[in-house]
Amino acid sequence: PTTWLADLGWSGTQRVAHAKSARQATVNELFEKAGASWPPKDVLYRIFKQEREFEVWAGDGESELKLIGTYGICAASGDLGPKRKEGDYQVPEGFYKIGYFYPTSSYYLAAQVNYPNQSDKIRGDKKAPGSDILIHGRCASIGCISMTDERVEEIYLVGWAAFLAGKPTIIHSFPSRDIDKLEGDPKHAQHHDFWREIEPGMRAFDESHRIPNVRIEPDGRYVITPHGA
Repeated sequence: PTTWLADLGWSGTQRVAHAKSARQATVNELFEKAGASWPPKDVLYRIFKQEREFEVWAGDGESELKLIGTYGICAASGDLGPKRKEGDYQVPEGFYKIGYFYPTSSYYLAAQVNYPNQSDKIRGDKKAPGSDILIHGRCASIGCISMTDERVEEIYLVGWAAFLAGKPTIIHSFPSRDIDKLEGDPKHAQHHDFWREIEPGMRAFDESHRIPNVRIEPDGRYVITPHGA
């Protein structure tokens, strides 16, 4: 995390222009070090709530994705476990994509997560499952993933480049890197079945560095198929 704060009086165009002038060279360097081509065609954001880490992966659409960077999450509200209703302040867990990139957010640059997805609509509160989950700057969260303004510029530039190439940015959000350990903790017993369900998505990507296929069953369960299987 860094201490720089953007001027929220800037227009959306000015915000994106500042991100490019201030952070594009850094992003290019990260891609070069990772051996990844720019602009990316595949982008994956991976969130690990317990460790407060945010990974950015990118690829050329044909080969394995490369780890571009691991960022410290500046602020994230709630506890371990999925989001199920409006006002619970939970950061969602599961498999998502960016709905759109929003350059004029009250929290500087932002990317909207497509929560609630079909699984959340089936399993969450039927009247108010919640909405407006963002990845944004300003280091403040009421259910969102918040970065510092300087770091969100880099994250935004990567996802925006994929969007311009016509490819969605995928999001995988997990409670921890060590789900097996959490499943052994009786304090989180109400989430164990859900975590066993999403853990194969983490394992499939870790083994192949290719984004797995995610299917949602009529009862809301996730079914993961490794890429190419």
